[in-house]
Amino acid sequence: MFELRFDLLSTLPGPDELDLIRADILPRLYGRRWIATIRRDDDLGAWPCSDETGRRRLFTAVLTALKPDYVDLETGFAGGVVLEAARGNGASIVRSLHDATGVPEDLDGVLHRLADECEPGDVAKLAVAPRSATDVVRLVRAARGLPEGEPRRVILGMGEYGLLTRAAPWILRSEWSYSSAADGAGAAPGHFGPEELRNLFRVGTAGPGWRLFAVLGAPVAHSRSPAYHNARLAADGIEAVYLPVRADAFDEFEALARELPIHGASVTVPHKEAALAAARERADTAVRVGAANTLIRTGIDRGWRAYNTDVDGFLSALPERPLHRALVVGAGGAARAVVAALTGRKIDVTICNRTPARAARLAAEFGLRESSVLPLKGPFDDVKPDIVVQTTSVGMEPRVYVDPVPAYRFSGNEVVYDIIYTPEETRFLRRAARAGCTVIPGTRMFAAQAALQYRLFTGSL
Repeated sequence: MFELRFDLLSTLPGPDELDLIRADILPRLYGRRWIATIRRDDDLGAWPCSDETGRRRLFTAVLTALKPDYVDLETGFAGGVVLEAARGNGASIVRSLHDATGVPEDLDGVLHRLADECEPGDVAKLAVAPRSATDVVRLVRAARGLPEGEPRRVILGMGEYGLLTRAAPWILRSEWSYSSAADGAGAAPGHFGPEELRNLFRVGTAGPGWRLFAVLGAPVAHSRSPAYHNARLAADGIEAVYLPVRADAFDEFEALARELPIHGASVTVPHKEAALAAARERADTAVRVGAANTLIRTGIDRGWRAYNTDVDGFLSALPERPLHRALVVGAGGAARAVVAALTGRKIDVTICNRTPARAARLAAEFGLRESSVLPLKGPFDDVKPDIVVQTTSVGMEPRVYVDPVPAYRFSGNEVVYDIIYTPEETRFLRRAARAGCTVIPGTRMFAAQAALQYRLFTGSL
């Protein structure tokens, strides 16, 4: 299906322009159904609310001359002439409500009022902006509270919290999802491209009965994990889909994971330590690291078993050369895996972090001396590391212009490893490469640890 946004026109089209649309644009839709939309600026569109008369005239002209399959009319629209033109020309109504401020308190009531405005064949559409994973839980429950059958519905969340509602519309029993244009032009926040929806998330094929996996993070939209895992699930013919889940607190993810339910999850910043604490069972590596990057349902009261594939993923990319001293930037969950890996190789580790007290706690947990902790500004003169490992999210898209430790000056002899993989070449790595260092991008660690995760996910099916 296609949606044509007539609210983007700067003037009302005359008969010649409508003929041009009919002759030149409609054939490009390949005979598929399409929706005519003239959305007001108050409803996240471009048509000025002050010109309601012009909007109704445009609606009538489009419906009469072009005969769309659907026309999107916001809830409460009382244009009798427009409704008469829509019904008379065979169009079904999409009764819509768009709210970019959040999720309505009376969500059940809103959905039922939308449904009450629909006639058989119409579609009730609700597009809201969840501000938390808890809001997504509310959407899931409200969607399931609607009766089966009529009216058809489209329920989706805008922005990063709503990504999974677009990638798996069947979770909310939606008739369809929305994507950006093929080239991404004019994409709304949280939109995927059509190829991603069709080929990556298998929209139109996936449905009830399929297993759900997820990547949990804050942020999460940058993650390449959905591309990796969904491609492998499809290639192996496994009826499962892997979704991006933004949650700012681990307990919010827990509630959403129970509601959907989610069978397994990759865990990224900032939830790795909380994931380990929440697990009923813990693999030895996760316990040693003090953080988990992988969760699998145990089947015991739907609890979790925690793993950490970061250690082996990190080690797999290290060069075959002697390494004696390391400088680790950061002290979060990812840094834990790196410190565990390096100390396991008997490498002397120094940790620098924005909050030295946190770095000191991490150093103490791994038996490092007090002098092995430094602030981000150094001094680094006495460290002389063979390898520098950057473990923070600083420099990750979209803040690619930020250097996590500008005070450090490369000698050119170091191996420099940045575990960020979006972008593949960070500002930190570029600076190291210019100094003559051997650089290792985070894509190598990502691929290795993701392969281990995939074995855990599919071994649990």
